[in-house]
Amino acid sequence: PVPFEITLPTADVKENPVSTERVYVSADGRIGYDGNIGDPAWSSLLEDGAVDRIAVHVDASVPGVELARIVKRLSEIGIGTVDLVTR
Repeated sequence: PVPFEITLPTADVKENPVSTERVYVSADGRIGYDGNIGDPAWSSLLEDGAVDRIAVHVDASVPGVELARIVKRLSEIGIGTVDLVTR
């Protein structure tokens, strides 16, 4: 389930990547994963250590610097591929 309302960024792409794992980033930079929001979401991602690819549904208003920080943290916990979902 989507933990909060987000407006996806737009992009000229033919299709969005398909990943069974999804993380959501709200306009205020909170993340949601597996029914958890904020620090519990990060803890859940760590517990699910087998996640190697994830689709990121980020609100279009999130600054690029904040998105880069989140992607870096995802990488640090072992997620090798991060796909940005657009509309």
